[in-house]
Amino acid sequence: MFLVRCTFWLAVGFMVIKPFVLDPNTAVAIANSTLQSGKNIAIEQALQLDCNDATCTTIKTVAAVSALTSNQLSVPTLNNKIEEGGPTPPLRPDWAN
Repeated sequence: MFLVRCTFWLAVGFMVIKPFVLDPNTAVAIANSTLQSGKNIAIEQALQLDCNDATCTTIKTVAAVSALTSNQLSVPTLNNKIEEGGPTPPLRPDWAN
């Protein structure tokens, strides 16, 4: 919990001091590295469990499988660009002047 609080306040302080430094690519790279390091720590802890229970075996199996899969974030793209020649409102009639 201490690390979570430290991370939160560090992020808040960073955003207050320099709020517009991060571009989307840098933010995604930081998020990916943070997620990967957290995932590695969780997998190491799960694999170090010392028990023969079915629950522990399941946890170790899930940790081993998740070590092989990759969940990377991607940069959001803008697919809703305005095309030329799009719909326009009709012209104002002469009698409405």
